[in-house]
Amino acid sequence: MKRTFKMGSFAEIIEMINEPIYKHELKTIQRFKKGQIVKVFMEYRNGTTCIFGKGICDVLNIPTKNLKPMKTIKFKNWHCKVTLNAYQNGRTAITLSDIDDDMPIATCTINVPEVDLKDKEVIIKNYSENEGVLDALISQDIIEKTGKLVLIGPFSIECEICKLLI
Repeated sequence: MKRTFKMGSFAEIIEMINEPIYKHELKTIQRFKKGQIVKVFMEYRNGTTCIFGKGICDVLNIPTKNLKPMKTIKFKNWHCKVTLNAYQNGRTAITLSDIDDDMPIATCTINVPEVDLKDKEVIIKNYSENEGVLDALISQDIIEKTGKLVLIGPFSIECEICKLLI
């Protein structure tokens, strides 16, 4: 069951952190604003997410000192967090979701098993509704071009093979 607490109350956060099934399965990421933590996203392996301000972390003694900044990009009209997932064959999928409400925005990659890819390589879908995603990902040092192209689908759409940098 996936539960999301957005800017949760103390009671909700304490309840969630104290649930035995979530203990020690925590993956924490953060969002910075001018070098300071303004929101902390606590994402558990089962998909449950808790989003709250840094002050609550201090009160609950949740360590924030060694957290890494969350990768974000501006794509079209959205401010998005970048998430790495995996396709069923183990290849990397890059997805974007809205930073404020976590709604899915785009899947930036396509999975073409018959295309030979090296480690850390992905095929970027930069056409149709994803037009502009290649430049957005490059501008934030998430990927870099390899110079390799692949033709996809019955209309032979040209897609970039890029190297993942994160």
